[in-house]
Amino acid sequence: MYNFIDVIISGAVSLVGTIVTVVISGSVTQYRIKQLEQKVEKHNNVLERTFKLESKVETLEELVIK
Repeated sequence: MYNFIDVIISGAVSLVGTIVTVVISGSVTQYRIKQLEQKVEKHNNVLERTFKLESKVETLEELVIK
């Protein structure tokens, strides 16, 4: 009888530990995804600004050459 109770308690503790680990891991993953999204957004903004600047420089160069 005691072995059965020990098994149930061990199983319950293992289950709780597993659930806590999964929840914490998921929240850390979500945090890291948000951080990466912010970095990508900054990178994309820099690329857009660079493209616009290059277009303006081309236009200015054409005006200077003429």
